[in-house]
Amino acid sequence: MVSKTKLITSISVLCMALTLTGCGKVKVYSGGKGKTIGYVQGITFKVASDVAASATAVSKITNKQEYREGTAYSYNDGESAYILFNSGNYVVMACKGTEFGIFDVNKKGKKDAVKNADLLGTWFTIAEGDKFKYNEQKKKNIQKGVYEVVGGVSLTKDVLGDYAGKLAVMSDGVDEWSVFAGCLSPTVKKLSSAQESFIDNVVESMEAGSLPTEEEVTYDAVYGYSTSVSRDDLAYGETTAEAPGDEVIIETGSKQGLSLSNQNSYERSYNTPYASSPYAMLLPGYSGYTEVIHSDGAGNLSKEMPVVTLTSILKGDEAVTVAKKASGYYGYPYFDPEPGYSWEAAVYDIDYSDCPANAYVDSRILGLDGESLAYRGVTVPQRTYEADYGMYVENGMELGHMCFYQVPNGADEYVLKFGGDQGGMAAWYYVKQAIKE
Repeated sequence: MVSKTKLITSISVLCMALTLTGCGKVKVYSGGKGKTIGYVQGITFKVASDVAASATAVSKITNKQEYREGTAYSYNDGESAYILFNSGNYVVMACKGTEFGIFDVNKKGKKDAVKNADLLGTWFTIAEGDKFKYNEQKKKNIQKGVYEVVGGVSLTKDVLGDYAGKLAVMSDGVDEWSVFAGCLSPTVKKLSSAQESFIDNVVESMEAGSLPTEEEVTYDAVYGYSTSVSRDDLAYGETTAEAPGDEVIIETGSKQGLSLSNQNSYERSYNTPYASSPYAMLLPGYSGYTEVIHSDGAGNLSKEMPVVTLTSILKGDEAVTVAKKASGYYGYPYFDPEPGYSWEAAVYDIDYSDCPANAYVDSRILGLDGESLAYRGVTVPQRTYEADYGMYVENGMELGHMCFYQVPNGADEYVLKFGGDQGGMAAWYYVKQAIKE
């Protein structure tokens, strides 16, 4: 018969084996549920689908940007940084290139290791009253650890505070990646079960590997170009600075917070076509290449690369006029936008001078991450409506194309995407406007 004293000692030893201090097991891996996030090269993880879908994508995080309380926002630079946050509720951060070095120290050094580096400006500690719990696991050459911490979040002067949660760190021996998920709370032990579930889903689903790009999935290389322009000949413009997202600038004092932008900086000229992407968007007035697919009706497909120039954005009564004239021109009854939305219209030209088939170029309204625009938790329809009643042809160019679409009242930025059939190159335009309430 085992004595009561020996039994208690055995349980204590078992708990110490699972965590550095205190009882309770921290899981390292689980399948996870929700949307797979693959913006940080080298890793993926999952975020609850409703949370991910409700987030408004932004191209920058700065004190000059307005972030409404109770609204979810997401930011990524497509390479090494991802941030999802809802002020006063939760935050998720992921980064390639962190320097915790936590797998290089022994058990006694783990607690100090999580405090000795930052994740996108967030530094970590163990709250008074919280026991430091963690677990680590190695898969082939990949080491991963999950650690209970409190992050001192300071995204902007309005988005800051102590967020309790878990930090996941992964290393292949060369690179290190980190993901933090936390909810507003001074200690881990004060988190609710729902908050713990949200956090666990993120950090436990972190895996090594990258998502295939849309082009790798859908772009069929057997299509032949019917144009004389090659992708290899395209340029985004003259580089004027390193990508702003490559460096995290931590402001201090009254300007506390991050200063991040995911837009690469290029010098561009009017009347010259450029390649573009969600991380190198064009402004109205500039010209962009787009790839589209043409079918001759006999099953033969070819790629063309026309040039799109977004010339102007129409709003208010001007946009309503476009919608009304389009309904008469195409023979359908005029309809108002949905409640809470307003019509806006885009005017653009298409240069088909190097495209014998004049393949159709479609358009969509999207968010700044290249996915569906979300505003105050509501997903906005991507659809645009043709309004080509005033289009005319001159020197191989179709001038005066128009389309109209719904924009949520209050939304101050969005993206217009032209072309990009089958995952090919698209012309990406950033539209910034005054906030309409």
